[in-house]
Amino acid sequence: MNNTQKKKLIGVEALNLINGYESGTIINPPILDIPSLKLYINNNIQTLYATAQLVKCINGIEFYLPLKGDEYALLKSKVLEAKNAGGAYIMFTTTTGHKFYTKDIPYLLFNQFFYDINAVSTENHRRKESNLVKIDKIQSVQDVDLLILEDFIYDTTSNLNNLATQIKVNIDNGVIPISRHTTIFSNWYNNVYNPATEKYTIFQAI
Repeated sequence: MNNTQKKKLIGVEALNLINGYESGTIINPPILDIPSLKLYINNNIQTLYATAQLVKCINGIEFYLPLKGDEYALLKSKVLEAKNAGGAYIMFTTTTGHKFYTKDIPYLLFNQFFYDINAVSTENHRRKESNLVKIDKIQSVQDVDLLILEDFIYDTTSNLNNLATQIKVNIDNGVIPISRHTTIFSNWYNNVYNPATEKYTIFQAI
C-alpha cells in the first residue's frame, strides 16, 4: 500500500505505534505488542466500514440509511411486505432532523431501491470480513508493509426520483411484464408524479 492508503486503512493509532518502534521511542520488541497493533487496525477498519455503510436517499429531501443493523433488517422485511401487500410504509428522520413518513411505496420501487443498496452493503461486508482475516494473520510489524487491505465503497446515493422514472419507462416499454405490481405502481405514479416539476411527492412531514 502507498502512504495514503496506509494512513487511511491502517489508522493513525497503528501508524503511531509503528513509528514509535522505528524511531526508538518505544523500546519493547515489536513482537510483544502485536496484539495492540492488530487491535488498532481492526478498530480502524470497523470505523471505516460503519462510515461506508450509510446511503444517502434523495427525493426533494435527504436522509441517511444505515446498510446494517436493525434499521436495515426492518427495511429488508418491508420489501416482502410490499410484495405481499402491494406497498409498504416507512418513517425516517432527514439530515435536517425532521421526521417524515410515507405509506404504500409500491413493491417495484421498494424492491429496486433495496436491490441497489443491498449490492453495496454486501460488497462492503465482504471487504470488511476479508480485511479482518488479513489483519488477524499479522505476526510482526514487518507484515504490515505487505498488508493489502481493500477500501470500502463510500458516498452511496440513491435518487428515488430517478428510480421511479426508470421503472415507469420500463413498464411503458414492456421491459417489466404487466402484473398487479405494475398496475399498483402506475396508480401510485399517477397520484404522486408532478408533470410540471417532473418529480414525485413521496414523503410527508410528521
